[in-house]
Amino acid sequence: MRLSLAAGLLCAIAGCSAVLAEDEGFRFTPRLVNEPTGGKFIAEGGAGELPEGTMIHVELLVRGQSRHPIRAAFMKLEVKDKAFQGEWTWTGKKLAPLTYEAIATLRMNKQPPPVRRALAKAYGWHGDHNETLSSTEVALGTPEEAEAFKQETLDRLIQAIEDLEGFIKDGVDLCSVPADSEGWTAKFQELAGEIRVRYRIMRDFHQSVVVRQQEGLFKRLINIYSGMTDALRAHQAGQAQGLETLVKLPEATAILREEITSRMPVKPSEELGPKPKTPEDGAAPDEGGSDSEDKGAGK
Repeated sequence: MRLSLAAGLLCAIAGCSAVLAEDEGFRFTPRLVNEPTGGKFIAEGGAGELPEGTMIHVELLVRGQSRHPIRAAFMKLEVKDKAFQGEWTWTGKKLAPLTYEAIATLRMNKQPPPVRRALAKAYGWHGDHNETLSSTEVALGTPEEAEAFKQETLDRLIQAIEDLEGFIKDGVDLCSVPADSEGWTAKFQELAGEIRVRYRIMRDFHQSVVVRQQEGLFKRLINIYSGMTDALRAHQAGQAQGLETLVKLPEATAILREEITSRMPVKPSEELGPKPKTPEDGAAPDEGGSDSEDKGAGK
């Protein structure tokens, strides 16, 4: 099947399949909505000349902080009566104000045998060929809402790090004495209760939306929490590695805190640097321009 230059350029801009660019009947329309019960991803479209029974794989992705995108949803939709449609719902979770990417892909090795034969004959696709039928960006919310959401997420991560640092310090103090010491168990139970409360607050915030761009940071935070609680239980059981693990955790939390802080949005005033003082601010006026320049150059 020969493709015109104009059709190829149009396809490259729209993010659709080059092979299907001339097939005006194919279309892919993804929609994102937040309902009172939770978020919903709706995917529908016209299959054009694709044969009945073709399986179309639809993904909803978010570009995060890591190399690979974060998958929020995945559906297998079957072509029926020249169309395909489906929806994915998240009960109790909202879709965050982010820019998502909806991708419709045809995977040859996932097609029924009759469909594979028809596609091979029509388009020359064989074996493990994957054809990206369409790739579309879907923005939810305003840029201001997206920025506020990012700031809130980073602020809550910093708060969770501060809680964690305090718990680790208390844990080191607690595990510096034998677990069979008088009053140790009561102190352990009190600390464990505080940890559970703060962990649940952080977890509930994290899971209140479908996906965040900072998923990797939350995963590392949860791993440190797990390492801390495992270390406390190890010391409770009389194992020496409990304290050994705890004293190493501040380094991991410091690295994570630094990474979170580095992703904080820079305010315009911070980009410009501190404002120079003027006579009105109490600074003495420069009365000897050339002399001042000479002194500065000679430092």
